[in-house]
Amino acid sequence: MNLELQKKIFEKVLDYESNGEVFEEIEVVSPNCFVSTVTKETKRKYITTLDLKNILEEFSLDEINEGTKNLIEKSFLKGNRVSQTTGESFYEIIGALCDMEDFLEDF
Repeated sequence: MNLELQKKIFEKVLDYESNGEVFEEIEVVSPNCFVSTVTKETKRKYITTLDLKNILEEFSLDEINEGTKNLIEKSFLKGNRVSQTTGESFYEIIGALCDMEDFLEDF
């Protein structure tokens, strides 16, 4: 496994978290018998492996997913696997479970 990639992923997650929580406004459609209503909700945005793919262009999405999966299994990150209807999967990274110092000690 590419340990350098795992370190880069962890660093990017910490960088993302250092900017504070990011929120995005989404539209929610509620179907009704006669009229569908659209409301806007604010939802917290998490960094995903798709975002990391755009940042770490030298690595494939599969490599980034594998590195993220290993970091989640080692309890360095908290995240969820998301599958799209296209068959593509990615991880939504909820956050780091330790700081860089602890990460480097245990890594």
